[in-house]
Amino acid sequence: MKKYIWILAVLILALVACSNAGEKSEEQEEHASGLPVDDSLEGLSYNMKTNEWSPMMVKFLAEVNDPRVKDAYETAIHNADVLDYMPCYCGCYDSNGHESNTHCFVDEFNGDVVALDSMGFSCGICIDIAKTSVAKYKAGESLVEIRNYIDDNFGGNGIGPTPTPMPQG
Repeated sequence: MKKYIWILAVLILALVACSNAGEKSEEQEEHASGLPVDDSLEGLSYNMKTNEWSPMMVKFLAEVNDPRVKDAYETAIHNADVLDYMPCYCGCYDSNGHESNTHCFVDEFNGDVVALDSMGFSCGICIDIAKTSVAKYKAGESLVEIRNYIDDNFGGNGIGPTPTPMPQG
């Protein structure tokens, strides 16, 4: 009888240890990415004032494990003034009602908190348009020149663009 009680006690101890270890490793995975996390943020979001991501966004970025995705979100968040004039050619207007490349990454700006769209996690066209547009802007090209480049280089795929306004100038 003592033998069975001893085995039962060891099993219970092992179960408790495993369950605590599981909780701890899950928490460590969320923060193992090295990204700053704002636990007060909900859903997919970013705090522009503190440069912190929501826990859910950190989790998704870790699952995607592609630095281009994180870079594209940061690009869209900090360069919406450029991407608001760049259309997307992935079909997101028809599927999600997006009106510019910004909307592939950002649902809305609400003060310092940015609500994010999930499309940018898996769409290479969205990512390429954002990256190309901002790189050209930083190289000194005008919004009109960049827009023409985006239309010429991404427009031949048979999918119509988002209804994005043409920049002035």
